[in-house]
Amino acid sequence: MDLMWTHAGRRFGAEDLVHWRRRKDRSLEAAIDDASIVVLGPHASAAFPQELKPFINPDLTLRRQLDYSDWLTGYLGRCWAEASDQVIFIENPHSRVVLDPNRAPSDCPMETLKLCFQRLRDAGPNAPLGGVDFIRPVTFGGWPVLLEPKSAQGWQALEKAWSSAAALGAMEYLRLSAQIVEACARRCASVQRRLVVFSLHDTMNHKMGPDGAINIERPVADRLPFWVNLGNLGDPDGGALPDSALSMDTGAARQMASTFLKALTAIEPGAAPEVTLNQPYKGARETQVFGASLAQAGLPSGSGAIQIEFRRESLLGTDATALLMSAGSDWPPIDVVRLQSIAKSLARHLTVS
Repeated sequence: MDLMWTHAGRRFGAEDLVHWRRRKDRSLEAAIDDASIVVLGPHASAAFPQELKPFINPDLTLRRQLDYSDWLTGYLGRCWAEASDQVIFIENPHSRVVLDPNRAPSDCPMETLKLCFQRLRDAGPNAPLGGVDFIRPVTFGGWPVLLEPKSAQGWQALEKAWSSAAALGAMEYLRLSAQIVEACARRCASVQRRLVVFSLHDTMNHKMGPDGAINIERPVADRLPFWVNLGNLGDPDGGALPDSALSMDTGAARQMASTFLKALTAIEPGAAPEVTLNQPYKGARETQVFGASLAQAGLPSGSGAIQIEFRRESLLGTDATALLMSAGSDWPPIDVVRLQSIAKSLARHLTVS
């Protein structure tokens, strides 16, 4: 099957990336006035910009492309925003092959990418890439996505293509995220309404093998609970760690976990009632940055930032999960009814005031 691409030269703006309820008859300014939840989708798209096509591994399959993203969170986030006047959803239009908004930015992206390729050469395809993966050139199973240029001219061509593509989409996501969170924080502070910023993600508890089957179980310490993990940069009880400030206070984070549990149990009452705090993910760049900024915004207690990490299997549903755990190169259709039900339940249970 063909990969997902965005057209060369396509410029994304707020009309493409920002979603709120009743957009046809309600302005973004009105949505900001009402918002108490901003949901960010840094990995919501799997699409590669056409500008990068000469540098993308020609052997990449659609399944590997989508597994390298959190593609389901795009549809889930849009449904969540459509279900509640309190919610604004902002999505990145590009795959993390352009840049990863949930990683520390680089002042010299190509130099950082060179370091990333060097680490892969030195330690193999499963090398730890922390600190050098602002642009991530391999899947989490180590499969090449972005091919390393072999000459100075090749690096120059990649830098030119990357700069053009990033400015058209992923950089606009970064700008809009900061601008809208700041505007919502000002509004919420002025009326003393709480504000929560969610960074929305999903991950499977399995990695992909050479035949495309996503059936290699992750180590126990890396596995998500049945439904979701919420990260506030703390410990498994939501408490502070010695080396970092919380992005949301302990009591509010625990209450958030309880609310998610109620909302998701309503979707699938017989499922394992599992929601964890900071196990296995504590939160990353977006949670750190917006948690710190909201703490200084004059907002009521209980405001803050949380990283949501859904277990992808629970978003996919049983049949789609079974297909992906078998060998292949395709990806099943989104279970629209399931994701809409999850979004509506979150909107119904999760109200912030």
